[in-house]
Amino acid sequence: MFVVKDLRKIPVIMLDEADSREELRLGRRSAEFQGSLKVLCSLDNLPAFGNLRRLSLYDNQLQSVDRIGILANSPLQVLDIGYNLLTSLPTEIGTLKNLEELWVTNNALESIPESILELPKLRMLQLSNNKLKILPSNLGNASSLEVLSLDNNQLSVVPHSIGQLSNLKELNLRGNKLTELPLSLSQLAQLEILSVNSNQLITLPECLGALQQLKELYANGNPITNWPGNAFITTHKQSNLRINLACTKITQIPAEVSSEWKILTHLNWTENDTKSEGNLLILSGTPCANTLKK
Repeated sequence: MFVVKDLRKIPVIMLDEADSREELRLGRRSAEFQGSLKVLCSLDNLPAFGNLRRLSLYDNQLQSVDRIGILANSPLQVLDIGYNLLTSLPTEIGTLKNLEELWVTNNALESIPESILELPKLRMLQLSNNKLKILPSNLGNASSLEVLSLDNNQLSVVPHSIGQLSNLKELNLRGNKLTELPLSLSQLAQLEILSVNSNQLITLPECLGALQQLKELYANGNPITNWPGNAFITTHKQSNLRINLACTKITQIPAEVSSEWKILTHLNWTENDTKSEGNLLILSGTPCANTLKK
């Protein structure tokens, strides 16, 4: 839905209907923000935040979001600070106790404060397209997380504590520098989507078979040399599993793909130098015992 931009200046907007405002869309106002939140997060504007639930500050060339803690007592649920120039986030962002969604995509973050992972209601954390090299060891403390997106960063390792994210349904790690996955991923009992494509993985751990709710696995674009072990398929009870292993270094497909892997409905291994017939399987719910065709 197209939203007409409010052409008024920020101070004027903040004075209008201050007591009932639930949403503020202040994207693409870099000339007003001048790299910081000084024009917005002032004591004069405090009354305007009393009912604020959604705040969008995307694409403002922000270099800092210091002063964001002034919203600590507001009912703010969604904060979008994507497409800015942030290299770090202040610890005070952890005071936004009602926050459910935090979008910090397309910045230049090199790290994130541990305080973010202590937010009790945080369901979605979007950190794709930054420069993250390491994640806090307390990652598992974000127990309310359902979606964690870390695509296109510079991560070479994922903390073992990720296995404590008991409510996680979607984990996106595409385009990093991962050479292995932590075995603790097998503890993510609610995980439905796992994207680890375009990394440096040589193998996938068989323990992923313990992910009984997994519906989509994207591991394409890795130098994987062998198919996941039989345990990955035989222990998996989800009857609607899609796997993408295209553009890997798999050269031979085991016979089990047509006799035992009955849960697969979509299997893609295009652009591989395989020794089997065909490379794309779309079965719409039927077992994998059918003839494989290109």
